Amino acid sequence: MRKEIIFAIIIGLALGLLITFGIYTANKALKKKEGPQTITNTSPTPSPTALIPEISLEITEPDDNRVFTKSEATISGKTSKEAILTILTEGNEYFSQADENGLFSKKITLIKGANTVKIVATDLLGNKTEKELTLVYTSKLTEEEPEEQSE
Repeated sequence: MRKEIIFAIIIGLALGLLITFGIYTANKALKKKEGPQTITNTSPTPSPTALIPEISLEITEPDDNRVFTKSEATISGKTSKEAILTILTEGNEYFSQADENGLFSKKITLIKGANTVKIVATDLLGNKTEKELTLVYTSKLTEEEPEEQSE
């Protein structure tokens, strides 16, 4: 019985040492691969962002902080040609596409009070730009008609 226990301990130690040596060798090989690498090409490479053209977005109508007495408003402007426009309002999302000249126009519906309208233009390459407007809709204002003067 004693011989069997001693034999099992010796086999266990040998197996443990073999596994430990294997792990040590694998770690040593991985550290050599992760070491400093030399770069042979010293010429400067252009930055990828320098090659991507900026997408423009100009909102021509309406002005920021404009007050509306009707719930409909038209967002128009100019961006890159055939850009996809996403217009996010307090209550809805609208999608439109600019024409070949970059012009766009889209009717939106406003909710009562201040409306934050976010316009995001995305070109065909995935470049994005955005603008934000605050438009106010109120039904309390009415256009006063001029009073007739009596003579």
